[in-house]
Amino acid sequence: MPWTYYITRRMFPGEAGRNIALADWISVVDSDPSMSIVASAFDRPVAERMSAAVWHNHSGLTPVVLEWLSGTIVVERPDAQTLTKLHDLAARLEAHVEDEEGGWYDNRGQFLGHLAAG
Repeated sequence: MPWTYYITRRMFPGEAGRNIALADWISVVDSDPSMSIVASAFDRPVAERMSAAVWHNHSGLTPVVLEWLSGTIVVERPDAQTLTKLHDLAARLEAHVEDEEGGWYDNRGQFLGHLAAG
């Protein structure tokens, strides 16, 4: 299983102009009572410091942190429950879930295959 998963609007890695705006991410998180915005763990410009989110309703011992990074949402080592949440968030952001190996998933979590970079 891949280590890192992304919520993205990009069709190909590095594609310009299809970012998830930070304001869109914050709006989706603010509308979800199971989530809250927190400060990023990364060194960021002041305008981007409050860009991470915590999902509090995960059944595990530790809440899940989702990080907004350059127009994508990043989560590491998600379990099945977290992947389900990622697909829900992707649908609300009009985006899709992609893994670090280039695997794409639809908003129901069905694997669509690996798409070649264009």
